[in-house]
Amino acid sequence: MILFKIIRFFPIIISLFLIFSCGDSNPSAPIDECGVVNGDNSSCTDCYGVINGTNVDSDCGCIGPEAGNENNGDYCDDVCGVPNGNGIPDGYCDCLGNTVDDCGDCGGGNSANNGCGCNWTINTITGDCQDGQCVELWGNCYPIASTEIINLVSGSDWEPGPILSSIDNLVNLKELTLSNPSVGGTIPSEIGNLTNLEILNIQNCTLTGSIPSSIGNLGNLEYLVLSNNLLTGVIPSFTNSSLPNLEYFEAYNNQLSGTIPSTIEYLTSLENLNLNNNLLSGAIPSSIGNLIQLETLRLNQNNLISIPLQINNLINLTVLDISENQLSGIIPDMSSMTSLSNLFLNDNQLTGEIPSFLGCTWLSIMDLKNNSLTGTSNTFCDWYNSTNNCSVSLINNNICDTNLIDFNCISVDPALQDCD
Repeated sequence: MILFKIIRFFPIIISLFLIFSCGDSNPSAPIDECGVVNGDNSSCTDCYGVINGTNVDSDCGCIGPEAGNENNGDYCDDVCGVPNGNGIPDGYCDCLGNTVDDCGDCGGGNSANNGCGCNWTINTITGDCQDGQCVELWGNCYPIASTEIINLVSGSDWEPGPILSSIDNLVNLKELTLSNPSVGGTIPSEIGNLTNLEILNIQNCTLTGSIPSSIGNLGNLEYLVLSNNLLTGVIPSFTNSSLPNLEYFEAYNNQLSGTIPSTIEYLTSLENLNLNNNLLSGAIPSSIGNLIQLETLRLNQNNLISIPLQINNLINLTVLDISENQLSGIIPDMSSMTSLSNLFLNDNQLTGEIPSFLGCTWLSIMDLKNNSLTGTSNTFCDWYNSTNNCSVSLINNNICDTNLIDFNCISVDPALQDCD
């Protein structure tokens, strides 16, 4: 009977036991804001210390509403305000020549540098060039791999100075143009390593020293201008492999001395040669007659003493200026130079009679003044009397034919003595 009562009330006893055993043994224990008993809120605190916050860790650090503006990336802006930038002003290239996206990914799709590629106008860059990736010249940073053009003139935003030998690292350079009196020093021989160079234009500067012979290595060079500097020394010699594509060579208004090298004949593509206002001396080399592509030859204001007979080979020449030298003797034959339109032989010591071929060449300009030439009106065709489309100056020569005064486009001394 007793056993029967125990079995009958056993489920009730078990239920009461479970109720009391599962209850909170310490009803006063604290629960943190994350719902954890005796917790310290760490289980739901974000990286910025906000409980149940939405700030999260990223490559730029802790980001979110409190930690940083997740819309424009201010949380990882550099000093220029570029998201995850490198301190280079927005709109400029990084020193590697790459564009940098908002995540700092070189070449990434979200460019922070306007996709410049480092080949547009590059102003002064505040960041330092990284070794082996770029060259710092004139206050600018030029990527080795992508720089093809450097064109800096007065008024540009750059820091004029000498041409550093490190320029030879820009192996893909095609144009170097500099024009500023503050560009001084010498032309480094290393410039001959820029074998892709097509334009070398350094004028209106204060370069000193000589023209390096290494320029002859520039097989792709088409345009060489070194005018208005302080260059001295001789014009370097050339070889049959030197500058095969050179069309323009100008080095006027310098202090170049010595003779014009006979090896200039190897510049077979030359169309324009201008060496005026230097200290060149001696005879004009006969080999200059091999430059049959020449259209303009200016050797005025030097100390040259004679004109070679081979000048007559220059059948494409339109302008010949050898004025203000020390030329003596007679004027050589130029009858084959049928393209010639402007001839300047003034201010020399030329003698003899004015050649008949000059009297009928229909030159637009012929300046023979200040020599010791003789001649009469019979030398000149009627064309010089019937047109005003020419200018011929015979002033201060030994001209004695008063009939020349009546020619429309011929200038002679006002008072001529009669020819006997």
